Parts: sequence; C-alpha cells; structure tokens
Amino acid sequence: MKEFYTLEELAAMSMLTTRTLRNYLRLGLLSGTKTDGVWQFTAEDFENFLQQKSVRQSIAAKRNSVIYDFLLDDRKLVDASCQIYDFAARDAASAQRLNQAFTEQINHSGFIGLQYAYQYDGKNKRVRVILRGEAQDLLTLVTHALEAAEEPAHAGPEP
Repeated sequence: MKEFYTLEELAAMSMLTTRTLRNYLRLGLLSGTKTDGVWQFTAEDFENFLQQKSVRQSIAAKRNSVIYDFLLDDRKLVDASCQIYDFAARDAASAQRLNQAFTEQINHSGFIGLQYAYQYDGKNKRVRVILRGEAQDLLTLVTHALEAAEEPAHAGPEP
C-alpha cells in the first residue's frame, strides 16, 4: 500500500478540487503533513476525512454529477463513455490496492478529460468506481488497473 498521497491524488480519488481540499485543510476537516511545501496524507488521514458527513455529502454530489452531466451532454465530439463498476473487496486493504492501481494508471496514462470517482463501502465490502472519458481510454484504464491490483496467487516458495 502506498505510504503517502499528495493533494492532487486526494483530489482525483474524491473528485473534489485541490482548492476545496485546501479549504478543508484550513477548516481542520482534513489533516495531513506539509513537508518541503508539499502536502502529504496517509490512508488513515484520508479515511478519517471521508468519515465526516459534510464531506461524504459533497463527494456524493460530485460523483453523481459525473453521471448526470454525461447524460445531459448531447454534443460529445468523441466516442465517450460513462461506466460504473462495482467490485467485491475482501477488506479495506484490497479496496485500497484497487484504488491505488486506478490512481497510478490515471496519473501515468496521459488520458485527457478523464474523470474518476472511488467509493469504498466497508460494511458491504464493495468498491464502486465511476469513470468518464473516451471509450477506448476507459477500456485500457480498467484493463491495466485490474491487472495491477491483482494479488500474487502464492507469496511463498513452491512446496
């Protein structure tokens, strides 16, 4: 699991802008560590942030707007897609691995205009991922992210 996340990575995972996240920092709703002028956040910092009702409502509104805006946009100039995936997650660590795989693929992909939303429901052991972008880009992203998130089938030496 990744040790620290940047403000930009939190923005990608939450769909909130970096400006909104900075406001949450100023208000004390989000905590992290600033090292050499760069904010860093642990998975625990992010999970604590997500537990706050006002934050959950804000993220849910953003997440739902991705789908709604896609449906309303009838002037798409490229083959576009809005996809919702529900994945089973054995535990928080496997959910975090999946999220990390998606964010790393997005950060290194160079895809233009891609939108990503992630939600982990620990009670129902489910991860929901919402993606919006060019259809071929999303297919590539999902394929690579799922491959990267797979756990090794056997971690020890062969018997």
